[in-house]
Amino acid sequence: MIRKVFNPSMGWVLFLICALILPVSIGCGRNDNVASTDRVVIVQHDTEELPDSVNHVRYATLDADGNRAYLPSTFLLSGSHRLTGFPSNAVAIVTEFHTENWEELYEDVQPIPTTTGTYLMSAQYSGAQFMPKRLAIVDMDEATGNILVRGNLPLVKKTMGECYPEEDRCFAYDGINAKMKERMQDINPHAPEFDLENYDVIELVLHDGAGNRPELDIEMKALGRNVTNIACGATWLPYQNCPAWDPETMYAATDATKKLWGLIWWPMYPCGSKPCDDTVPKVDDDTETQIALDKFKFSQAPAHLKTLLTTHSTTAKKKLIYFHCIQGADRTGSLHLAYIMDQNPDMSFADALDRVWKGKREGSEVAQLDYLHDDVKPMCKFVGTAWRYCQEKNGAQADERCGTLEDFNQVNCKP
Repeated sequence: MIRKVFNPSMGWVLFLICALILPVSIGCGRNDNVASTDRVVIVQHDTEELPDSVNHVRYATLDADGNRAYLPSTFLLSGSHRLTGFPSNAVAIVTEFHTENWEELYEDVQPIPTTTGTYLMSAQYSGAQFMPKRLAIVDMDEATGNILVRGNLPLVKKTMGECYPEEDRCFAYDGINAKMKERMQDINPHAPEFDLENYDVIELVLHDGAGNRPELDIEMKALGRNVTNIACGATWLPYQNCPAWDPETMYAATDATKKLWGLIWWPMYPCGSKPCDDTVPKVDDDTETQIALDKFKFSQAPAHLKTLLTTHSTTAKKKLIYFHCIQGADRTGSLHLAYIMDQNPDMSFADALDRVWKGKREGSEVAQLDYLHDDVKPMCKFVGTAWRYCQEKNGAQADERCGTLEDFNQVNCKP
C-alpha cells in the first residue's frame, strides 16, 4: 500500500496498470525522463507483526520487463527505511525479508509511482509458502523409477482447521502432486498420469534450524514428529558441541498415513564472503570454506542426492526426493549446481550455473523455471560455496573448469 506525502499527482494510476502486467513483458511503463534522485519511498514495517526470525531486509526495483536491480544498502529491521536513488525505469519495489543467516523468508512486490515525490509504503509480510513455478525436475533414474526435484518451501496456508494444531501452514502434498503431473506430462505426453501416491516423498531440507526453526518444525510435523526430534536441530552451528549431528540422518514418518515419508536436515552454511574466504579463520581455526564444505559437509551432499536417487525405497513405492530451502533459489541453486558439476565432468562452472538458473533437467535443454520473470538466480554468497567445491574437487584443472577468482566475480549470480 502506497500513499504520497507531497507533490500529488495521478500519473501513478497509469503506471499501476502497467505494473500489474509486468510478467507479460509488453514493455510499458518505462520513463527514462525521471531522474534516479527524484523519487523517495519511505517503507514502513509493523515490526510487532513480523516473526522473530526476520533480521534484515533488502530492497530491489523492477522495470516493466521484470528485470531486478538491487539498491546498494541492506537494512537491519526497523520501523521504517528511507529509500532513494531509484533507476529511472523502476516501476515496482521488492522488499526481501531475510534471516540473520541470509535465508530469504518472503518477498513483497508493490508498484511505485513514476512521478517525482515522496511516498509512504507499508511492506506486507506473509509466511513463506509453496510456489509451484519453482518446482523443477533435476534428474530421473530409469532403474528405480525415482525422481529428484528441486523447489521452495513445501508448505501452504491451511484452511478449515486441517493439518497440525496451532500451525498456520500444512505440507503441500496436493500442490507438489499437481505440478509434478504438469512436469511429467511435458516430458512424455503419452506416459501414464503421474500420481504422488506411487512415491515415498523424501525432503532434503537446506535451511537452518535457527532463523527457520518454525518452518522446520512444521515440516517435521508432516512426519508425525517435531523439530526437537532432530539431533542438534536447536544448535547453531549444529556441529559445535553436538557430536550427534549427522546430516545424512533420515527422520522417518511415525506411521504409513503420513504424507511425508522421510526428512533429511542438511543445512547449508551462509558464507559472509563472495566466494567463501579460504584464508582467515572464521570460527575456531576454520575458514569459511572449511566450515561450509567440511563442517557442514556440503562436499558430501551432491553424492548423497545421487545415492538417494539410485537406490530403491524400503517400501514397494518409488522415491521422489525434494531438496529445497525457503525460496528455492539460493541454497537450492547452489546444491543443484554442485550436483550438475558431478554428473557432467566436462561441463564448465559457468555452463552449469546457466542450467541451474533456467532449471534444466539432466539430458534436456528445456528450461523449466521462469528465469526471465522470476528471481530464481542464486545469490553469489551461496554460488561461492559451489565454486569452492568445484575448485577443491578439480585440483590442477580447477581454474580451467571452474574459472579463476576473477572469473567468479563475473558470473551471473544475484549480488
